[in-house]
Amino acid sequence: MGGGIIGVVISRQSGGGVREYTNMFALRLRNTITREVNWLHHDLTMAQVECRYPNLRGEDTKLELRVRYILGDLPLLYSKDRHTFNFFYEQVKSDYLEDESKAAEGMDFDTAIQLACIEIKRVFKRMNGCAMDKKSNLEHLEKEVGLHKFLPAYILNTTKQKTLRKALQGNFKKFAAFSDYECHFKFLETLGKVRRFDIESFRCALGCGWSIPVTLLVGPTVGISYRTDSASTAQHMANFEQIQSVETLQSSCEQHRKALVQFKVAGTTEALTITCPSIGAAESLADLVDGYCRLVNQSNVSLWTVWVSQWRTIPCYCQKEDNVHSPKREEEGGGGGGGGGGGGGGGSGGEGGGPKRSSGRRSGGGGGGEDYAEIVDDEGDYSTPASRDYELNRAALEVGAIIGEGQFGDVHKGHYRLQDGSLQPVAIKTCKEIEGGGGRGGGGGGRAEKFLEEAYVMQQFDHPHIIKLVGIVSGSPFLIVMELARHGELRAFLQANRDTLSAPTLLLYTFQLSTALSYLESKKFVHRDIAARNVLVSAHDCVKLGDFGLSRWVEEHSYYKASKGKLPIKWMAPESINFRRFTSASDVWMFGVCMWEILQLGVKPFQGVRNNDVIKRIENGERLALPTNCPPRLYSLMSLCWSYEPHRRPTFREIREALREILRDERQQQQDLKRRETRRVHGLSWGVDEPPPKPARTATTTTTTATLEPLLLQGLETPASQGLEERLKLQQRQSIEDQRWLVEQEWNFRSNSGKN
Repeated sequence: MGGGIIGVVISRQSGGGVREYTNMFALRLRNTITREVNWLHHDLTMAQVECRYPNLRGEDTKLELRVRYILGDLPLLYSKDRHTFNFFYEQVKSDYLEDESKAAEGMDFDTAIQLACIEIKRVFKRMNGCAMDKKSNLEHLEKEVGLHKFLPAYILNTTKQKTLRKALQGNFKKFAAFSDYECHFKFLETLGKVRRFDIESFRCALGCGWSIPVTLLVGPTVGISYRTDSASTAQHMANFEQIQSVETLQSSCEQHRKALVQFKVAGTTEALTITCPSIGAAESLADLVDGYCRLVNQSNVSLWTVWVSQWRTIPCYCQKEDNVHSPKREEEGGGGGGGGGGGGGGGSGGEGGGPKRSSGRRSGGGGGGEDYAEIVDDEGDYSTPASRDYELNRAALEVGAIIGEGQFGDVHKGHYRLQDGSLQPVAIKTCKEIEGGGGRGGGGGGRAEKFLEEAYVMQQFDHPHIIKLVGIVSGSPFLIVMELARHGELRAFLQANRDTLSAPTLLLYTFQLSTALSYLESKKFVHRDIAARNVLVSAHDCVKLGDFGLSRWVEEHSYYKASKGKLPIKWMAPESINFRRFTSASDVWMFGVCMWEILQLGVKPFQGVRNNDVIKRIENGERLALPTNCPPRLYSLMSLCWSYEPHRRPTFREIREALREILRDERQQQQDLKRRETRRVHGLSWGVDEPPPKPARTATTTTTTATLEPLLLQGLETPASQGLEERLKLQQRQSIEDQRWLVEQEWNFRSNSGKN
């Protein structure tokens, strides 16, 4: 089936001409909702495909033609099969511009601008080096062509138009003399340095039984290689020319269901065995290697028999090994993630016989994955307070449209029918089932426990600025039902309303979050993921803290040590990056970054900086710059939150009171400004009807400020605030003089009237 359809499609693309490298193409089924991908073996018939994938004709399923098996010599492909090369080039470019799951992955601003200039030159071949200096040409690119065809959405959304224009003008001259050939290969070379489009990665394990978790790499330059979690370089195992057969197997034990791929390699006595987390991942790997073998051998004969009925079973290792092996070994040896490079989930060990749960935060490449990176370590410890029953009736739930995507599944808008018959708007988190099990990223009860972990944390909180848990639904599919925030996440809200949000409103958001975090601090909880993307907007004047997937309870004067898993590096305190140490003080650092995001209207911190370089900049004393229109006192508070030593940072209680005072002063200044503007517009005269109002006087001492530490007081008493107080005193003296003048004028007027 696959080979026939591919032949027809590419033949029509090339106008009926002969294509040299048709073996580079493959067909895949992609679900646009779940993003699940299934590659179709080129020997499958249409009947077999419909039997294996019953949802093939659904609206959410797309059949896509892709170049999957990449020729190692791309210049040869360019010269011999231009149609296939152009198809591959457009595919790479489209993935770079449109794949939100990998947005900004290793990509800095300068590289993105270079790629845009190269592509502009390739498309508009007649443009010379000075063409971009003309305003009309830039406006044509922006309005008629669209910069989204050259730059990823995250660059366009976070960069000012003026900055983009200057960057394009400054870089375009470097590539103005490039030919079509040079543009193509310079683009691929530049992109390939930060994103390997010629390599597919699989999170799996070497061998069977007590296997070793690795990242398997497959591509024309690496052949079949692997990289362990602790190694920086890949170890080569085999070339495609050496592969003699490909076989897929599964273990016979229901408890330890495993999918394996075995490669018979020339010159070796034992088969190369790879353990995959699911049958789908095993089939994807087998198809990929088989396709490369057909490409390099210039043959249409497959080395892999794909029929499911011929999947051979093998005895489970638990039937062959003594029972003295600990079941924990299975958890430690299992592979995580699936085909396409998903990383393994992070686990946390329990201490003192407590329950073991894993946060698994964004470990499988879910939404927002570009903000998280993994720090490798072994174990962690935490304890979770006991929970009470929050079970809901599944029949009382009405699941609506998808409004977001979580690590374990989609987030839906819905309604919950209360006992009185009324409908309560809710947000419903789903946990989709996966094939395979065991190890990190496996299914079954462990996956459900990880999914419900956020509910275990949320049920203990009751605060006006923390998202409330409505309840959970046990049994497949598991559901978490939460309070619905009508306006979605704060970061998107800030970007969409950047022209209408006032400074007092932004300060109000920071103050409300500080009250929520002060509440968590009193409960001895660390959040570990304080960022604008994890704050939800219930109303234009009300935000609420959410996403407690990383939250942990810690003893007083203690800390939480995170285990394996992806973490938001650019938001984290230095001790969290270096030592995986999380306390209320590290939450204070993250809140400082979150305040910076809010004042910057949704801009992410450390744009264009690699995760590995963030800690170097912090240790060199570099901090996030002063946001536009940020009150100096607030930036002083943010700077205190970013003190390198945790003990020098203020507590959330101190931050809350400081923000309360800053918010009050900012509102007072806004009111004074509005009154002065009103008098100016209406042409009011202070000497006609009444004397001018007394200007507001800032309190010299307040109870809130008095409670702060001397270091915090020093930071808050900035020259700007002192200058403001001097101006207010001057206005007060002028007001007194005006009042005296009015009294004198009235006395003179009465005296003159009496004489007359």
